[in-house]
Amino acid sequence: MIIIPAIDLKDGNCVRLFQGDMDQDTLYSNDPGATAAKWQELGAERLHVVDLNGAFAGKPVNAPAIAAIVKALDIPMQLGGGIRSLATMEKCFEKVRNNSIPTFVQVDTYRLMAHSKGDDIRDVNEIKAYNDKDFLTIMKNELSGNSDFDNMLQNISQRVDNDIANAD
Repeated sequence: MIIIPAIDLKDGNCVRLFQGDMDQDTLYSNDPGATAAKWQELGAERLHVVDLNGAFAGKPVNAPAIAAIVKALDIPMQLGGGIRSLATMEKCFEKVRNNSIPTFVQVDTYRLMAHSKGDDIRDVNEIKAYNDKDFLTIMKNELSGNSDFDNMLQNISQRVDNDIANAD
């Protein structure tokens, strides 16, 4: 088992929210780079980073704090929060491309919300509403015929379907 510590960023600081309320946070550090380095020093094999402001705003907000974390790490990092378009995803990749560590970018998608162990008894209009917001569906429509994207989409769909089929 791998335990993956997380750093939640709000206003450039490392925090924890109480019940997801942005107005009720506990400040743990005002130095995200040093916090990330400490997790690595303690033996973390990977770090999960969430831009909380970005998640609420719908676009990344804490770029300087994220850059400090990337600079401090030699281990893989997962990044999420406010990444809701292909253009934003490309900007995130560009920021970390020159870094030697692998970085995983989480793209917010409604696709997972449309499933419950494969049983979907919702109204057709409700399903369509999810699909209209779904990042993968939007990209599929825009990039249909691009073999790299089609292969990636098929791989993601298979993995999601397998995870749903094997869920407890």
